Amino acid sequence: MKMKRMVSILHGCLAMALLFSMYLISEQISKYVGVQVLGFANSPISPVMVALVIGFVLRNAFRLPSFLDKGISFGAKKLLRYGIVLLGLRLSVIQAQEIVVSVIPVIILCVVIGLSLPHIFNKVLHLPSSLVTLISVGTAICGITAIAATSESLSIKEEHTAYAITTITIFGLLGMAIYPFLSHVIFTGNSFMIGLFLGTSIHDTAQVTGAAFLYQDFYYDATVVQVATIVKLIRNTFMVVIIPGLTLLNRRYALSDVENPQRNRDRSFKGLFPIFIIGFVAMMGVRTIGDHFFVMNSASIFTFNNTSWNMTINFLLRISSIFITMALASVGLSTSVGVFKNLGFKPILVGLITTMTVGITSCILIFLLF
Repeated sequence: MKMKRMVSILHGCLAMALLFSMYLISEQISKYVGVQVLGFANSPISPVMVALVIGFVLRNAFRLPSFLDKGISFGAKKLLRYGIVLLGLRLSVIQAQEIVVSVIPVIILCVVIGLSLPHIFNKVLHLPSSLVTLISVGTAICGITAIAATSESLSIKEEHTAYAITTITIFGLLGMAIYPFLSHVIFTGNSFMIGLFLGTSIHDTAQVTGAAFLYQDFYYDATVVQVATIVKLIRNTFMVVIIPGLTLLNRRYALSDVENPQRNRDRSFKGLFPIFIIGFVAMMGVRTIGDHFFVMNSASIFTFNNTSWNMTINFLLRISSIFITMALASVGLSTSVGVFKNLGFKPILVGLITTMTVGITSCILIFLLF
């Protein structure tokens, strides 16, 4: 029994080593393509997406040893939760308070459109409702992170998670490449309006940042980077409300009953408001209190000061990035190419129409309110 336990631990360590190696490779590919090839100071190519692709290729090109399965499953579930909890340290109320009141109406309406429109289209397309839900949260809130968190909360198939991430990434990258130049023309160089548009219309945080820096590089305007980043962080906080809401709807309308009927019978508070989301909120509180204490008031505890605080935050956010990237590598390793053949291009169509509609909505609201 003891030997069996040791063998199980060894297999788990091998799986973690594989996932961590995939993370390292993904980081290098992301930096090479984003910095060396495309010329950005910070790569807009998400290592998470690269890890997903690598995992998908490995899964479908080679037969991996079955003893890695438990470790890969652990990566897709537990590491993802830990990474999302730590991701809360990225968000501080202090960062957002200056512009939150003025931009919140635009963000809310864009989120509502992004969440509802895919389900309206799906009445005609008849795609799996769980897949459409992932595409909607990815478009409306924060791209890959929202998809991963929602998938974990609702226990949605890993194949649907991979397809949704691929769909969202495609249109997020297109938006990143096109929107900086389009917004400069539409908003005639107004920094605030451009930053608000980029922050509400592009999916993933890395893509928003990439688009803002692209604008800065071409038009020498650093304000757009600040506004777009803060708007995107505010938009990301909607995950705290949306995911429990979707969990409640999942219970009521049996969104995933075919995939995981047991989950729909879960009536506990934990089932409605996942623990990792509570942890995410708690980390937001820690970041806000710490920023107020160490950054705004320049206080210190013994030798722990503003510099130490920032180093700690950056270190924990790095750990979060590693965990989430390893988790999505696990998703890739669990995804068969068959799902893409079965679903065809309909999800891509949903993503395209939703992305365009959210962008148009953002433009109209910005013109009306500002």
